[in-house]
Amino acid sequence: MTTGTKYAETQGLNTTEIAALVRKELRAWQKRTAAVKAVKVTTDYFSGGSAIRVRLTLDEGAELSQAANALTYAEVAVNQYNRQDCDSQSDYFNVRYYGTVSHNLGCIPRECYGD
Repeated sequence: MTTGTKYAETQGLNTTEIAALVRKELRAWQKRTAAVKAVKVTTDYFSGGSAIRVRLTLDEGAELSQAANALTYAEVAVNQYNRQDCDSQSDYFNVRYYGTVSHNLGCIPRECYGD
């Protein structure tokens, strides 16, 4: 099982409250980077749990490495509040919420992602 760095301190919060924290962090970060033009954070609730969905509007003129770093940062921001205990081979998924990050630029090669 893996837990994010801020999981313990936010155990009493629901997905909507966590999404607000993610939104606040990403919007503050957006002001410090030229690669991200807009940030949208939404939540979904469904019978199998809940999800936090982040949509980044990236500058089309940004370098691929900047765009990839933006996606990595957003993924870290979403996952720092999460707990995951999953085994896809036995079809077992136990998470606090499902988190996804998407963007407007199409495919960004994985080798562009920073460390």
